[in-house]
Amino acid sequence: MGSSSGARALDTASYTLTVSKDPRFLQTVYDLTAKTAELLGCHARAAVALTDAVQLIVEAIVGARVQPSGAGLIDVRFEADPETLRVEIAVEPPAGHRPGWTVETALVERRQLDALRRLMPDAEFVTRGQWHICRLLCTLSPRP
Repeated sequence: MGSSSGARALDTASYTLTVSKDPRFLQTVYDLTAKTAELLGCHARAAVALTDAVQLIVEAIVGARVQPSGAGLIDVRFEADPETLRVEIAVEPPAGHRPGWTVETALVERRQLDALRRLMPDAEFVTRGQWHICRLLCTLSPRP
């Protein structure tokens, strides 16, 4: 009974992980994404696609030249209802960014936007103030 009520509590859960862009900490984002998808009941293929998509996005944000001392932060928000897990990755532009930088342009520059679209066709890119955001959805399996 305890685990069932715990699973039900997750049905409407929302939380945000704020993590450094320092590459040493990025595995935490991938692990938490995979575990959250598993606990909430994403179909196995959808959970893998979601985790792979998060990894593509985060790697595009971080880039190849991040220095741990000036890394900045990434917010990863997880929000669930009984049918859907929504993941929102939000970041301020990197220091010294070019005008027009967005998460989407970072993916294009790395030639990863098509790969993201194959994993998550409905990925959405928005800007809110200084924050550049990518939103992803994973449909959950019905619970008995």
